[in-house]
Amino acid sequence: MLQSYRESVHPEIGDLIRRADPKQDVPVQRSIACCATLENDPVRVGMLLQVSDDAVVKALVSEVASHLTSTTGLLTFFDTAWRRQDWAAVQYAGALLLKAEPGLGAETRSSVSHVLRRSLTEFPNDAIELLIRGTVAAALESRAVPQNWQELSEAVRIGQLDAAYRFLTLDVRPGLEMSSLAQIEALQTTFEEVLTDPALHSYRGVNIAEVAASAIIEDLIKRPSYPEHQVRQLYLTLFQFWIRNHQKSGRIEDEAVFLTLASGLLSIDVQSSVAILENLVLR
Repeated sequence: MLQSYRESVHPEIGDLIRRADPKQDVPVQRSIACCATLENDPVRVGMLLQVSDDAVVKALVSEVASHLTSTTGLLTFFDTAWRRQDWAAVQYAGALLLKAEPGLGAETRSSVSHVLRRSLTEFPNDAIELLIRGTVAAALESRAVPQNWQELSEAVRIGQLDAAYRFLTLDVRPGLEMSSLAQIEALQTTFEEVLTDPALHSYRGVNIAEVAASAIIEDLIKRPSYPEHQVRQLYLTLFQFWIRNHQKSGRIEDEAVFLTLASGLLSIDVQSSVAILENLVLR
């Protein structure tokens, strides 16, 4: 059956099969099983096994299904599903990670939650929404201080500003995890939310958004690989925030941060060079 699918079906309608709903009837499920096996896609296989009791389907996917027992493999396919914006696969793999992998690092867990939340805008799922809420609430309730930047965003979202401020003023914060596109996008989204939240601009006389910007810049600059091209958009977001909020402050530390950001952006972002230089001249 697999050979016949490979030669006659996949070249013609493989893309359609790849996007088919695993909850459809058995013939469709068997075609999905062939496609998933041919493409070595354990996430799609896992989705099939969740809804199909067909013996042929199980036999077709048995070898590929073994990859679902590996955390590393599951993370890889979660990231792959996110890259191709396969939201059903993202939700399936993400739910497995949050439910069955208590050993995931805090930063990775938060990144998974972030991508799952993003998936809800494209593929609504009440069960996933409840899972995210429960995971975030449990993590924050068990600690007085967020453990990473994504948890900071969650603390801000639910109004735990005391906890957010304590995280930002720690002498040593957890290192930034930016090994995947999902983690980088999660960090970018976190700062877009934090820097624009009006509740942060007058917290007990302190502008937490400014404290957050200072803290993340400090953490980014400390990375041995600074400046990093894949984080260009985050640098630009912070640079623009600094221009709006500190352009006339006159403080030496503000000038140092501004120049460091400008230097990093100039070295990796030719397109933004003109605007960056104009802001330097205007100062």
